[in-house]
Amino acid sequence: MAWDYAELSKLTKANGGPEKLIDTLINNGIKTGRSQMLPVVGAVAGVAVAVGVVGKTTYDKLKTHFADRKNKEEMQDARDELIEGIKAYDAEHPDDSEISPAT
Repeated sequence: MAWDYAELSKLTKANGGPEKLIDTLINNGIKTGRSQMLPVVGAVAGVAVAVGVVGKTTYDKLKTHFADRKNKEEMQDARDELIEGIKAYDAEHPDDSEISPAT
């Protein structure tokens, strides 16, 4: 039966000393962690793109909706103002309605 310390000592000697063994273990852990994170990073990037596209589309639709609504309100106000102006003119000039248009 081998001692754990004896196995660690052999591993340390085979890797060039304790500093190099620790550095190798850390670097291997970092590489493993990076490779394990790639699917997660890819998924997060995909979700971010999807949220961006949906958000932009929704923003554009809302912007268009409110712009159209404002334009409709402005057109309605202009229509009402024009009708009131015509009615006011007709009230001030009742005899002009009998004039026939020029041909």
